[in-house]
Amino acid sequence: MTLIAGYKFKSTNGEGIVIAGDSRVVKKTKTQKLVSQTDLAQKVSILLPNVIIGLAGDYKYIDLYKTIEEEINRIDDYGKKVLEQDATKLAKVIAGVISDNFSPNRLETDFIIGIIDSSTKKQMLYKYETDFNNIVTADA
Repeated sequence: MTLIAGYKFKSTNGEGIVIAGDSRVVKKTKTQKLVSQTDLAQKVSILLPNVIIGLAGDYKYIDLYKTIEEEINRIDDYGKKVLEQDATKLAKVIAGVISDNFSPNRLETDFIIGIIDSSTKKQMLYKYETDFNNIVTADA
């Protein structure tokens, strides 16, 4: 079982976002027994100075961190500035990369995406669910 959690907080020192997760990866054997593969997996990653992402589910998706970063790096400077100033658009770009790389034979996987809007400094949390191909604001 994977645990991934995102939390927005306010304190006397300011506001922030924390995303945390466990580090265990297990694999099912042919007899459906779960066998631990490692306890050193990185399920939370900083994509950009203002973007952090975590995943719960099929660990094969961990390679998408690099794909998402490459997709963002392909965008010209003006486009990056627009994305940095609009957390919703940036979340949709990330969701698009996940959706484009989703394979039906992979397990359902949820992503938590934390973005700090560079112009307003507003912190946003998003949840992307591969089984619904949907991104929702988790700011409730």
